[in-house]
Amino acid sequence: MTARRVKPPFSWLGPFTDSLVLASALLLAIFMRFYDLAQLPPGFDASLATSAIQAQALLQHGTIPGLDSSNGYAPLWVWLQAIGIKIAGASPLSLRLLPAALGALAVIPMWFVTRQWLGRTAAHAATFTLASLPWAVTASRLGTVAAAVPLMLTLTVWLAGRAWRQPQPIRAGLLAVVALVNLAIGPLGWLINALVLGLAFVRIIHRHKRPTTTPSVVTGVVFSGLVMATIIVMVANSWDSLSQLFNWSGFSYKPASWLAALSANFLMLIGPGSGDANYVHNLPDQPALNSFLAISFATGLLVAITRIKFYTYRWLLAWLFIGLLPAVFTAPGTANFSRAVVALPAVVMLAGLGIHYILNLWYSTFPANSAARSVGQATVIVLIILSTALGYTQYFRAWGHTGATYAAHNEGAVRLGTNLHTSKQDGSVYVVTTPAEQPIIQYLADSRPATYIKIDELALLPTAGEAKYFYISASERDASKKLLKAKFPGGTFKPHFSPFNQTEVYYTYEMTK
Repeated sequence: MTARRVKPPFSWLGPFTDSLVLASALLLAIFMRFYDLAQLPPGFDASLATSAIQAQALLQHGTIPGLDSSNGYAPLWVWLQAIGIKIAGASPLSLRLLPAALGALAVIPMWFVTRQWLGRTAAHAATFTLASLPWAVTASRLGTVAAAVPLMLTLTVWLAGRAWRQPQPIRAGLLAVVALVNLAIGPLGWLINALVLGLAFVRIIHRHKRPTTTPSVVTGVVFSGLVMATIIVMVANSWDSLSQLFNWSGFSYKPASWLAALSANFLMLIGPGSGDANYVHNLPDQPALNSFLAISFATGLLVAITRIKFYTYRWLLAWLFIGLLPAVFTAPGTANFSRAVVALPAVVMLAGLGIHYILNLWYSTFPANSAARSVGQATVIVLIILSTALGYTQYFRAWGHTGATYAAHNEGAVRLGTNLHTSKQDGSVYVVTTPAEQPIIQYLADSRPATYIKIDELALLPTAGEAKYFYISASERDASKKLLKAKFPGGTFKPHFSPFNQTEVYYTYEMTK
């Protein structure tokens, strides 16, 4: 008697399984990245504002951004910011629209890369994990270059794999275009290109085959030459700026601290109480992965280590290690989610591999019981759904409703700049603020005329002349209030409050002539 054929779980979905999974993950990613995007995060930092000011100069005066530290060595990001500003005006939302879209689109190449490397089950799990993981959601919504890394990294790896397996001129051309984009999004993009080049170099050595002169290979060489020529021109034209790269990045010259930093950044993935302590990126002491994903990641990591003799797993482990290095070298001794974002796709893929392995163990326990196999898969699906719900709660409820999150994102400077842009005071307008807050206020104020001064310059203002109106950052309140009352008596000192928790975030002082 022949054994009864057991149908795969959920086989009734038929050929639409992959399409439904990918579409569902994309919709989830869109929701997680665009929901309440105008309010969360509640602000941004000076570095993002500085590049946004370059985007305004590009729109207003046609000033082409260069390759320098003021835009994070990412001139293409200034162009993307300019598009957002053109759409939504000078606002926090305009700096987040396109980065959020890039973060949502990352689930598509993630699915293809993971399926190509680890199989369909791992691809399904990895795609949903990337769509809802707070680490990925935060990176997509901050408006920084980190938002583009999951998309550009997985897209580059996928295109490189396609060009390797089935060489065609069009694929070589697309890969070259993506490599050029990576060059224009700053050091993280450069690391992406270095990763893929390392993958190709090791693969070529491993094959021990002499290259042929097929049209595809010739096309690849031509496009590679184009990319190299672009690199040479960029370096030649921006040498003075590039020489400051290490100082700008905060590179640590203390090798003794690198091991501690590597441990901290690895433990931030799964270690309880060892996550990124920066409210800009995360709730303090919350690891990147919840319990279910941490177990899945640890399982996938062990599977990859035991199968290290296979090329795919060696590369995946190298990807994880190299992806953590920017955080290791530039944030010594501490974990930093934003700077370790290159490792994010590898972490998600290893978690998907772990889920795939756990399911296979379950299937091997019940090889001929379709109901039991379906229960096992349904359990994993429920855990992924619960993981998604937990990601939503952690980002939009816990992190998004914490006062320290608003302080870390310069809420006061954002409120001040927004009010300055919409207000219409008579006379001269002065803004008493710090160098760290000035770019934020200046960007949001847009073309609103105002004079930005430091606290020590306040005493030098003339008392005679037209009426004056002062905006004052919260950090400058005490000294400014004392000086203003003494130098311009009779004015009105007024606090302005946060709509979130009613704390004083900035002040105004209005005087008459």
